Amino acid sequence: TDDGGGRQGGVGSKGKGNREASSSEPRSPKRTGPSPLQVFVTEMLEVATDWMLPGTFLLVVAALGAYALRPSLGLTDVDMSNKTVLITDGASPRGVLHAEYLARCNAKVVLAASNITAATEAAQAITMRTGSSKVSAAELELELASVVSVVEFARWWEEKDEPLHVLVNNADYRGGSDPLVTADGLERIMQVNHLSQMLLTELLMPVLGRSSPSRVVHVVSEAHRRGRPHLDPKAIRGQEGTKGSKVNAYADAKLMQVMYSMKLARDTTSNITSHAVNPGTVSPSPFGRPSAKEAWAALPAWLWYSVARVFGVHSVTLPESAVAQSYASAAPSLQYISGLYLSPDKGPFQACYRCGDGKFHRCYRSEIMSALCGATRPLHAAEDPKVCDKAMKAGLDIVDEVKGRYEEKRRAEEERIAAEKRKKEEEARIAAEKKKAEEEE
Repeated sequence: TDDGGGRQGGVGSKGKGNREASSSEPRSPKRTGPSPLQVFVTEMLEVATDWMLPGTFLLVVAALGAYALRPSLGLTDVDMSNKTVLITDGASPRGVLHAEYLARCNAKVVLAASNITAATEAAQAITMRTGSSKVSAAELELELASVVSVVEFARWWEEKDEPLHVLVNNADYRGGSDPLVTADGLERIMQVNHLSQMLLTELLMPVLGRSSPSRVVHVVSEAHRRGRPHLDPKAIRGQEGTKGSKVNAYADAKLMQVMYSMKLARDTTSNITSHAVNPGTVSPSPFGRPSAKEAWAALPAWLWYSVARVFGVHSVTLPESAVAQSYASAAPSLQYISGLYLSPDKGPFQACYRCGDGKFHRCYRSEIMSALCGATRPLHAAEDPKVCDKAMKAGLDIVDEVKGRYEEKRRAEEERIAAEKRKKEEEARIAAEKKKAEEEE
């Protein structure tokens, strides 16, 4: 019993002693400092703060350096004293700047627009800035959303018996609040950007031929690379629905413009050249703003585009994009080359499909490069004659259909007016005979 009790007692005493010993040991204090994550974040913030000022300084220096080292976009001194230029959508900002550059080259510039008042005001502003009195607005409006307006404008120009040395298809309509389909039953973006300008070019081709050497300049966009070279007539008529319609229609229309430019380059004689111009990605510039508030508002975007240029994302200002168009319109060297795709952010304004990346146009500078380039690079859809001919024929057929309806209405109206005139003449003759008979009696 004693042994058992002792054992029991021993065990119990030992257990109690262990509990007392454990309770007497000092406990580790609770963690009250920052966690490792908090320490890491704090250290990173300190590093960021230390580098914020020098980092901002480096970004500004990079932006200014990229701006200073951008491709030279100056237009060489060209005398266009005996040249007449017609610019569609001439009252738009890019059209006005384009006209201003050509006015400084002494060209006679005619601004065609759907709003004659706006075009007149733009022409007056250009005259004040340049001192040139050879810039004017067309006396007849040109509504590119109407086939009738295009036909009447072309007829009006021919009746003026005035030469035309440069036709600039400047329209760049991306879609707004206007109805998707025009009164002609055509998709609005496609009609304004491509179909109407193609029709205008075809109608004025005899004038361009009589005025040769002449050229046609098409203002396009990099968005054309997303366009579809094989268009269904439903797309031209705006019958594909509204899903992504504006984005897709704009890309399709600009691709059609590029294809039409290439087709003209193949089909026309050497005295009429055709070039497509991509105005480039236009970034806002804080320089030349009318107020400090507007300059500060444009500064962040300008810094972003300038820094992005260092990493290969090219952008230009609106005046620079207009210079590229003016280069295509005025450069004497381009009168002997046709079918180029020009861009202001790829020096010198030239991007060639045959060169793949198009960063520098070398094909027309070296026979060796031209041979290698044509042999090793696949042709773009715009340079495929069969694809171009099919697409242009589809567009022209639909435009001719609309034009045919207009001609029928015009002939019917002329016949109605002629019939009314004959009726009045007959009534006047009868009245005169009656009066004469009464006088004889």
